[in-house]
Amino acid sequence: MVSLADSCWFGDPAASAEVPATEFQTGYSKAYHYDGRLLADKPPYFSGTASTPIPDPRVTNYLFFTNFETVDPGLVSEPPGCAGKYYSEWEGKYSCESFTWVSGDRVEGPLHTNDAARVEGSAEFGQAGADPPDAVEIDGGTYPEDLDGQCTGMPIFHTATHCYVQGERIPLPEGSTGFAKFVEGEDAFSGETRLELDGTTNTIRVIGFNSSGGESSQTIAWPRNGLIYVRSESCGWPAAPSSERSNADGPEEAASEKGCGNVYVRGTYSQPLTIAAQEDLIIDGNIYPTSVAGDLGIAPSGTATLGLIAGDYVRIYHPTSTSAVNWVRGCENLGASEDPNGWGAQSNIWIYAAILAAEDSFVVDNFACGSWLGDLNVYGSVAQNYRGVVGTIGGGGAVISPPPSTECTSRRRFIVHIVRASGLRYRRIDVTLNGHRLATRTTKQGITAAVDLQGRPKGTYALRIMVETTHGRKITGTRTYHTCVATPIHPKRPPTL
Repeated sequence: MVSLADSCWFGDPAASAEVPATEFQTGYSKAYHYDGRLLADKPPYFSGTASTPIPDPRVTNYLFFTNFETVDPGLVSEPPGCAGKYYSEWEGKYSCESFTWVSGDRVEGPLHTNDAARVEGSAEFGQAGADPPDAVEIDGGTYPEDLDGQCTGMPIFHTATHCYVQGERIPLPEGSTGFAKFVEGEDAFSGETRLELDGTTNTIRVIGFNSSGGESSQTIAWPRNGLIYVRSESCGWPAAPSSERSNADGPEEAASEKGCGNVYVRGTYSQPLTIAAQEDLIIDGNIYPTSVAGDLGIAPSGTATLGLIAGDYVRIYHPTSTSAVNWVRGCENLGASEDPNGWGAQSNIWIYAAILAAEDSFVVDNFACGSWLGDLNVYGSVAQNYRGVVGTIGGGGAVISPPPSTECTSRRRFIVHIVRASGLRYRRIDVTLNGHRLATRTTKQGITAAVDLQGRPKGTYALRIMVETTHGRKITGTRTYHTCVATPIHPKRPPTL
C-alpha cells in the first residue's frame, strides 16, 4: 500500500491575475493512496462474473498510470500537433505543454508512463528500502535530466537498478463501449444517469433522464455480474473542448447533457462493482466501502473493490458561481442551497476506487475557479490517457509516501496439500483464494498449492478446493483465514474434503 500526500498551496483564490500556462488553480489539495488489493489477477473494475473485455490488467499495478505526459488538449489550448503525440513525436516540432517533475517531488510507489517524463532537479522515484523495490517505468525516458538513460543526473531512483526502466508500451482501452455487450439488461441505462450506492442493503437508487429531459427513478438490486453501463443517446455536451475547465456543472451542462452517456456516482458498497460510462463519469460525493464507514482514511478490508470507467473524463463535481474566462481567478464555490442539484461543492472528498479515463483525464471540474475545499482523497489507483488537472502543475513539493507503519499487512505464506482419497482418481483440481485461481503442483507426496497472503491488508480470505473424479463426482472443501489477528487460524491445515 502506498499513499500520496501533496501539501502544495494553490494561491489566493481571490486574486485577479491571470494564471500562467504552467500553473492552474483548484479548490483541492491532493492525497492519493494505493490499494494493494488491485494487484490481483483480475482488476477491480472487471471483478464481476461476466467475461468483460479486459484491457491490459497491468494498468492497476501502479499508483499512477499515464499514456501521455502532456496536458489533456481538451482542457487547454494546444497546437494541433500535440493531441495524441508522445514526446518523441512532438519534440522540436510543436510547443506542447507537459507536466514537470521538480526538486521536492517524491513518488514513493509504482509508476508507469508510456511517454517521456520531463524531470528537472532532484525529484525522487520509488520508495527507499521497499522490498521488492517499486517499479518506475518511464518508457520514453526522461528529459532534460538523465537524457542518456543512465540516471547519472540529479533525479533519484529507489529501484532495483537505481534507474528507471524503458519498458514496453501498455495500451489503454480505446473506450468503454465494449461493456455494452456484457451488461445485463436491467443494469444498462441510457442518457444522463445518477447512481446512489447503498452497500448496507446492496441496492442502488437510479435516477435517469432521457434526451428530452424526462426523469425516472427506481431502486435496483446489486448487479449480478457486477457491471453497470450507461450509453449515450444524443449528446450536446460539451459545447466546447474546455468545458470541464471553466463552465461545467452549471445550467449549460444541465440543459445539454440529458441524452449524454454521463453517470453521476456517490455512496457506499460492500460487493464488487464496475460502473462504466460511454462518455463522462462524475463523482458528486464520497464513495467508499462499508468496511471504512465512520473512519475514512483507513485501509479497506475484505474483497469489495470498485471500478469507475469513463470513455472520456472521470470528473469531480465542482459547481462555481461564474465561469473562469481566460484563466482569471475570482469565481467561488457554490453551496448546496445555491446549486440547482442541491449538492454544492464537496469538501474533503473520499473516493475508494480504481479510476480509468480511457480517452481523456481524471479532472476536477472548473479547476481554474474556487476557494480551497480541503483534500481530494483517492484510495485505489488512477489510470488516464492524458495527465488531468487536479492540483498545481509545476509548483513542486509533492510527496508520495507509504502509510503509517501501524497499518497491518499479512506476513503469512504456506503450502496446502491435497491428498488423494483411497479408491478415487481425480480428473480436475481447482484451488481458489477469494475467487482467484492458484497454481497447483504435483509432487511425490501429492498435489500442493502455495497460499501467499504476504502484504495483504487485514481481512478474511476464503480458500476453496474442488476436485472432480473420473466418474464426474465433485467434492469441495473450504477454509477461512483471517489476517492480522493475534492467533492464526489453522495456517497449515488444508480444507477438509
